[in-house]
Amino acid sequence: MKQYRFRISGVHYAANPEAETKRLPDTEEMHMRTRELLKKIDRERPLVSLFAEPTNLFNPDCVMAFSRGKRIGRVADECVGEVKSLLAQSDDPILFAHVEEVAIKEHGYLIVSVEAEELTRMLPLQSLEIDWGMWLEDDMMRLSPHQQVLAEKEAYYMLKKHLMPNIDEADITDLKIYLGLWMKGSCHDLSRETREARTEFIAKLERAKDKEVRLLNEPLKQQRTSICGRMALIELASQWWTERLESEEMQRLWMQWWLANEGLLWSGLREIDEKLRQLPGQLYNDIGKRDVVLSRLYYMMTPRKAFDAILTQLMLRELTCRQLGIEMKPMIESEYGSDRVVEECDEPQTESPIYLSTAKGQKIDLIRVLNVMYEQGRFTGKDGSKLTKKEFFIEAGRAFHVDLSNYDKDLSRSMSDSTKLEKHLKPFDEMKEKMIEIWNSR
Repeated sequence: MKQYRFRISGVHYAANPEAETKRLPDTEEMHMRTRELLKKIDRERPLVSLFAEPTNLFNPDCVMAFSRGKRIGRVADECVGEVKSLLAQSDDPILFAHVEEVAIKEHGYLIVSVEAEELTRMLPLQSLEIDWGMWLEDDMMRLSPHQQVLAEKEAYYMLKKHLMPNIDEADITDLKIYLGLWMKGSCHDLSRETREARTEFIAKLERAKDKEVRLLNEPLKQQRTSICGRMALIELASQWWTERLESEEMQRLWMQWWLANEGLLWSGLREIDEKLRQLPGQLYNDIGKRDVVLSRLYYMMTPRKAFDAILTQLMLRELTCRQLGIEMKPMIESEYGSDRVVEECDEPQTESPIYLSTAKGQKIDLIRVLNVMYEQGRFTGKDGSKLTKKEFFIEAGRAFHVDLSNYDKDLSRSMSDSTKLEKHLKPFDEMKEKMIEIWNSR
């Protein structure tokens, strides 16, 4: 028989189940409950039961830790493979473990030991069997890697090929530099490859003879613990996601996609959704919840190439929803609109005889006035159908023989420069004066 030691994490969520189900931010009261549970476990040292939970919504590879009928946590990610292999070779679908150590703190953990026959082979994790085929295809749109990703790539190979294999002879300065670069670049990378590399680097650093080298492990362990923690996901789903969404390269990619779809946003949205509906675990149903989507992609062990393609499609979808003025949420067929603003009629359409004056400032004033009228809900498509702002401005531009397709950029530019509110209100003031003049001349 051999003794195996495993870390049990997630005690915080066992003590505060509402924090997980309702996605609540941490409070001091929650931290107190976590510490109390850990103190109780440390005091009583109960027998712990470990068993797989393949129906877990976020992580089909999850192995739960129970004691006396209550959940106390889950087997930490780096231990799951070994625990599941032990379960597979056992006659029973459960392992019994003894509490060895307890770390009593806000997000504490415990170390348990299991006595079992020596493993003959490691089984692949269930999530590795997900078919990511279509997302790995070369014609799938992907964001180009930026500087930080390229620096991470260089650091990864420097660590893997040169520094980690000879950890006891490696230059500690180089180790610090490249570990820092890799951690900075990989903190937003939830792919399978990065997850496995993090576990591999931790194991190699732990085996180093030099204590100073072993201490380099602590930041890596902290990153592994927090990478999909609630607060980390909120930061990831807001700041980082927003930066990528509004980056120049994403805007360029969106324009490329828009032109490829000939500006037909609704049919383009349908096409994106056809792809996203093929994500495993019915992930499409959660596309309006960024942090949930990122968490599930992480626990599904998504390959980096597939992860990049999925993120690109999600960002294209969000930008499309913004242009359509609709919520970023799953859609049913009846909710899709039509790209046809003007339906075909029996008589051929004639070119508009109206031209916008070429006097300076006329175009931006027209955009300001039309934008306010659109926001007031004064325009619809045929038979009262929903008309997107983009569609409205394109058609209005045709009526006046002026290109208004970039109305949003013109408005944004005039809002962000030094133009004062008085200048934005000028066309409305002039219209008011003209209306008074018309009224008085009756």
